[in-house]
Amino acid sequence: MTPAPEYRRLPGRSGLLIRHSLWMKPDHLLRVRANPFSQQYRRYYFADIQALVLTELPGSAAYYWYAAAVSLSLISALLVNSRHPVLGVLDGIVAVLAFSLGWRVPNCSCYLRTSVATDRLPSIRHLRAARHAVAMVTSEIEKVQGALSRETLDAYQAAGGSGATPTNALLPISHYGGQLHWMLFGSMLFHAAVSAVIGIMGTYSTPLSIVAGASSAATLLFAVLSAFKQHRSDLARGVRWVVVSTLVLYALDVIASFAVSIYASLQLAASKKPPDAQAILNHPAFKAFRVFDVTWFLVLGCIGLVLMTLHRRSTPTPPPLVISENPGIGADGT
Repeated sequence: MTPAPEYRRLPGRSGLLIRHSLWMKPDHLLRVRANPFSQQYRRYYFADIQALVLTELPGSAAYYWYAAAVSLSLISALLVNSRHPVLGVLDGIVAVLAFSLGWRVPNCSCYLRTSVATDRLPSIRHLRAARHAVAMVTSEIEKVQGALSRETLDAYQAAGGSGATPTNALLPISHYGGQLHWMLFGSMLFHAAVSAVIGIMGTYSTPLSIVAGASSAATLLFAVLSAFKQHRSDLARGVRWVVVSTLVLYALDVIASFAVSIYASLQLAASKKPPDAQAILNHPAFKAFRVFDVTWFLVLGCIGLVLMTLHRRSTPTPPPLVISENPGIGADGT
């Protein structure tokens, strides 16, 4: 008795908690969606597959993550060199995380079409693995359906056949002027300036601390609102990724602030000094953290303003419509 053929896993996986993968047998393709508690399966028989569409994506977000990883690595080296090994190790871990996120940014998307529906294959996210996987699936499809000849394809197009690109799944893109983004990047520069003043003065001033806290809260609010507003808009991709980077770094900044405060308090307690706000503010670890805080607010704020300026120049708006008092007569008198 001939044993049943086993599944072969295709190249490509995606997800952390929810994992997507593709498996293949001689007669069908199996899509698996697994989480820590259950698994979901869907079969696509090779006889029913009409098309595989592989679309290349820009993948420019990866370069931002790589740039963040390099910057964090340099900061980690500076912290270790300035005798702050704990902060340097924590910063190095964040740098590795940023690099891994950049490595996981998708640069392609794959769709499978049958007579019933068009489905996206989430496990196919990178071109190198995608080309290998598509070649393997195409080979099995041709074994079942036969090779597609040029004459058959021309006859299908002449008969008015539609392409396999899932354009019906695309949502309309709306125009957005970027008002929230201007306020976001302006508040980031203001917060960087206030934090720099506090660091230079080296004194715990209640009014300045209130202003810094208010500007930080305003930055978070504008970042969240901008992230929602830019969805499905015509805003430049670089501006959108600056907003995403701001949200990620803001969360990391809060965690790092808490960790540095605890670290400074423990060191002051070990040296039998009162761990008050002024002493924590003047601690070398907190000064290094403030430099990092001012730097990323300043850098991202400037990058955002520059990209917004370039975006506004590349998408000019039409002049306002002037309505004449006399009906039927335009602004030019015609």
